Amino acid sequence: MRYKVKTGNKIHHHVIIEEDGIARELFHHTDPFDQVIEVIESDGWFLQYNEEVPILLNPGRKYFVQEYNWHRIIKGFGPLIIRVERIKRSIVPVAR
Repeated sequence: MRYKVKTGNKIHHHVIIEEDGIARELFHHTDPFDQVIEVIESDGWFLQYNEEVPILLNPGRKYFVQEYNWHRIIKGFGPLIIRVERIKRSIVPVAR
């Protein structure tokens, strides 16, 4: 389940993945934006960057995922609740 929460000028995307559910995040995928994933609730769930050892998702911690980098979530126990903040890159003009 996905929903948006607006805090001031920022919109946070909350994602809840049930233990017995199927979600896009469970398959290797890329996203067209940088993002910070804040873990709200997790019991044995992991984040795996492409071809790297999975990292245990700890409640209260934040994890950075760079745009277009392959990653996935590996199921744990109970629900996984995360807050995703999309980061917009600033384009800096190059002096000529």
